[in-house]
Amino acid sequence: MNRPTHSGSTLASHIAAPSGSNRISESRPNDFSSAQSIPEIWAIAAQRKTVSNLIALRDPHAKPEVIVTYAELWQQIQQFAAGLQALGFREGEHIALFSDNSPRWLIADQGMMTAGIVNVVRSAQADRDELLFILSDSDSVAIAVQDQATLEKLYSDIDPGKIRLAIILSDEVMEGGDRLKTLTFSQILKLGAKHPLQPVNTNRDTLATLMYTSGTSGTPKGVMLTQGNLLSQVTNAGAVAQPQPGERVLSILPIWHCYERSFEYFIFSFGCTQIYTNIRQVKRDLKEFKPHYMVGVPRLWESIYEGVQKQCREQPANKQQLVNFFLKTSQHYIDSRRTLQKLDLENLNPSAAERFSAGLKLPFLALLHQLGNKLVYQKIREGVGGHLKFVVSGGGSIAMHLETSLKLLE
Repeated sequence: MNRPTHSGSTLASHIAAPSGSNRISESRPNDFSSAQSIPEIWAIAAQRKTVSNLIALRDPHAKPEVIVTYAELWQQIQQFAAGLQALGFREGEHIALFSDNSPRWLIADQGMMTAGIVNVVRSAQADRDELLFILSDSDSVAIAVQDQATLEKLYSDIDPGKIRLAIILSDEVMEGGDRLKTLTFSQILKLGAKHPLQPVNTNRDTLATLMYTSGTSGTPKGVMLTQGNLLSQVTNAGAVAQPQPGERVLSILPIWHCYERSFEYFIFSFGCTQIYTNIRQVKRDLKEFKPHYMVGVPRLWESIYEGVQKQCREQPANKQQLVNFFLKTSQHYIDSRRTLQKLDLENLNPSAAERFSAGLKLPFLALLHQLGNKLVYQKIREGVGGHLKFVVSGGGSIAMHLETSLKLLE
């Protein structure tokens, strides 16, 4: 396990406890209505007795495996922020963050915000010319990269007169490069542990991040998001779902997309454990880590659906007929329930007769649905861990048959 190298006592004299406005009771753990910035999430989580020692981040595919508790996460975020301040970076300056999803991405992201710095995010896998354009267009004064390979891809065209520092999150040491000052992630934390964190003047109108489009239809364009923009997702999504501390979330989507990023801030505000996966490992990780929640795009759900269909086709003909019968019955059950509750997107205002008919059929369909759940769906759910409470689909329209299938996994 990769644990923080700096003890809590090292930082204790430099980092003050959360202010009174940030204090929150265990009975109302997710009231962020008065919060002014995303970094307040970590201070609140670290002081909650039911959350501080829970695992916040777990990357089972890193070597060695990375596990970080909420208390350790808060400490490392503060250290990263203090390290940037010690290097002379000022509130309101821009730093590019070219990396893919990882625990260190989150620490760098939130460390920058804690220091009042605006981060500029994009994938490390993006085209070289695109990254150089974003670096210039965003007025960045420094760059944090995923690894040495990413920095080497850009190095020869980085202007040291404009870019004062490069940070390598992987802790690799840049060989043969003396044009640009370069530090590792661990060096930033070590520096921050020796310097007091200075407070910054951040509110909901403060610019938090620049997120660039992929540029598929032309030159990439930077989207300006404030702290209030990001906090609105954390605050309002709680009206739909209330995850519990310690519940597991499997993360696979790009963190430099607003969709995944907003969802991650939301689940962290509840004290959930995020487990990092990838397209090669996701099916195995579903079974091994048994997530309660997951956010994805239609293509991911299509892949899982096809896997279930393949298993069904390999069954004897009589079992296939049984599965198809229950799937059709459950579709009718779900349709009737939506009609009765006025949740059918194709018929949001059903007539009284339609609702009466749906209500009449629902008890019988519910019995068949429960039978199908016992004989068929329970086995399907075991294939995705068996603990899913809900999944979120976005980034594109989802086919109706996939939406129905996802309902059966919950």
